This record gives sequence, C-alpha cells and structure tokens, in this order.
Amino acid sequence: MSNETEAPSKKKVGVGKRGVGAKNFSGSETLSMASEQLQNSRDEGEFCSPLSINSLVPDPDNAREIITLITKKADSIRNIEYKGKTILEHIKEDGFDASELPYSPFINLEDVKKETGYDHDVVSQYWSELISLAESIYNNGLKQPISVRRDGELRNRYVITFGHRRYLASYLIFAKTVRSVIANTDGKKDKLSTSIDRALENLNQQSLNFWEQYLDYEKIIQGWNERYGKTPSNRELSRKLSHSRQTLDRISAIHKAKKSGYLTETFVYIIKNQLIHRANIPTLVKQAVDNSLLPEEFDETLRNHVDEQNSQWHLNIDQQGKGSEGESDPAKNLSLKKTRKPSAQIKIRDLDFGKRIVKALQVEFKELGDISVEKIDSIDDLRAILKRLL
Repeated sequence: MSNETEAPSKKKVGVGKRGVGAKNFSGSETLSMASEQLQNSRDEGEFCSPLSINSLVPDPDNAREIITLITKKADSIRNIEYKGKTILEHIKEDGFDASELPYSPFINLEDVKKETGYDHDVVSQYWSELISLAESIYNNGLKQPISVRRDGELRNRYVITFGHRRYLASYLIFAKTVRSVIANTDGKKDKLSTSIDRALENLNQQSLNFWEQYLDYEKIIQGWNERYGKTPSNRELSRKLSHSRQTLDRISAIHKAKKSGYLTETFVYIIKNQLIHRANIPTLVKQAVDNSLLPEEFDETLRNHVDEQNSQWHLNIDQQGKGSEGESDPAKNLSLKKTRKPSAQIKIRDLDFGKRIVKALQVEFKELGDISVEKIDSIDDLRAILKRLL
C-alpha cells in the first residue's frame, strides 16, 4: 500500500487521548483475562500506541476472506469515484447513509465470487457494514484499538492479529495512524493460544459469519491436537470459547463433513451464502454419513433441500405478514401459489419487503435476471416488474 499524503480534516483519526508513550500488552495473557483491564484503560490510552498505518500488515490467516480481498485492492478502491466522489468525500457529506453507497463501483462481484465464493447478498452486507464502520471512525475516532504483534523479520512492521475490519476502514478514509495494542509475543505463542485469542476477540467485536466461525474452529482443532495430541470435545471448547454447545455442534458438523469427503464446492457455496439454515447442517451431514452417500449424491440432497426451503419461505410470506391483532399489515403484499408464481392480485405497499420478494423470485424466474434490485426506487417499479410474471 502506498504512503499517505493527507488525513481527514474533519476529525483526527486513529489517535487515542494519550497514544504516545503507551505500555505494551503482554501476549501471554489470553484476551478473555485481559478484556476487562483493557476496557477500563482504553479511555485513558494506557495500553495503546498510535502506529503508522503503513507499518501494519494483515495476518494471512485472517478468516474474513472478503475483507482480505478488499484490503489487497484498498489502494485503488479508496481512490475510485462514485458519482464524482471518493468514499471519503461521500462520508464527509452531511446526512450520509452507508446503505446508499453500493459496492459495485468499487468491487467486481465476479472477482469476489471467483476468489472467495461469496455472492451478492453477503458481499453487499459486508460492504455496508465496512462503510458504516469507516464513517464511525471518521466522525468519532477509533474507539476499540486493534491488536498487533511485532514482525519477526522487520523491526518497524507489525502484523495485525485482531481488528482487520477496523484497519481496513481506517485505510479507506486515509487515516495516518491506528490505535494499537502491541502484544509482546516475540512469536512464542502457539497456534492454540493465538486461535483462542482470535475467537474471543471476534466474540467481542462483530461476529463472524458461519463459514468464518468454521475456519477459526479448524485452527483451534489443529492447535489443540498439537498441544494435547487429541481432538477436543464440544463441551471442552464451549467452556474455553464461551460458545454455546448448539453453535459448536453445528460448526463441528462441517468439520465432520470435511473428514468424510463431503465438503464439496456446492456445500461450501451454500454455507457461505447462507442458502440453508445452519440448524439443518448437522442432520444433513449425519444422513450423508449414515447412508454412505457419494459426494455428488450429497450435493443433490443439498440442492433439493435449498429448493424445498425456498419454496416454503415463499409460501409463508402471507402468513408472516399478518399483524398481531389480526389487522392488515403493510408487509402483507403478495400472494404466491405453490408453483411459486405470483397470483393476479398484487398489492405492493412496502418497498423494502417488495425488494426482498423480487430477490427471491430471481432465483426461480429467468425473466427477472436482468433486474438490479438496488435501482428499484418506487412501488410502481415493483408492480411493473412483478406483472411481467403473470
């Protein structure tokens, strides 16, 4: 990444109240033990140093694949103009709304799909949350410092252990420094301690999606095996990570699928893009293992499950739209037959809900494939689109 030439003038970004001369935080303490102490001291900046953003490099083991991809292209992304303005210039505007800044001018969806396997909905969610974070940092400064460790090869370089989103958001708004907790590890922490620290940090920050939780789980399993020579039970991990047993049962089902040869491209795509409910994953994997399905047979089972789940969701739209008192709800706006084709009576009253229906129908009807849902800005547009299917 290139050197910085200017920083935002509206607010000073990335520097704590007492940033310079801060103490180092010992990496031998786990994050769970240190979190309360850090929280009490962050306002005073006791443990934090403002590090040059050019001295920071992402950890290649970071589970957030989309964030990693955007970080690689951050130099060009932050200089791209949308409607004649860069990301920073949009954020500076009064009344800025992060949801109105689409990702498409800055990121190529096909590149993201090819490199990470994530599709439109997930990418859009990540982008909106990233821009919201950048806006918050610009207006209020970085409240939660990132955590870094010294690079073993270069003296003045630091590897980010926790806080990749905060780092990227700061970079996109041309921050010169980032408040950082420096772990004095000297590379001595083993994989298990590092993986557990990362999992605990993610609990305190924005939660990972299900696939990212699984990637963290795999690192913890690997570190546990190296230290203890065995695979931990979900009960042991639940106590260590503060995850519920139910969540760990669902995550470990993906691990079981990998060991059994069922972690196919289809399965990964479905998990990453949240096409089936995670509660169903353990049952689907168990059925595949018990019935000794071939991987391609498992893929077919998954596709059928997705189709069935989508069909049930569409059929339940009207039921979910009814008000608690029995009165008509504005979201109750479309009736779908069992063929998943809309009935002749289309009553659209709520724009956001209507957009969700169009997205759902695009999966089934090729006639709607050329429509950009983000460009729908009126009820009349929605009605015209849905009438094309009648």
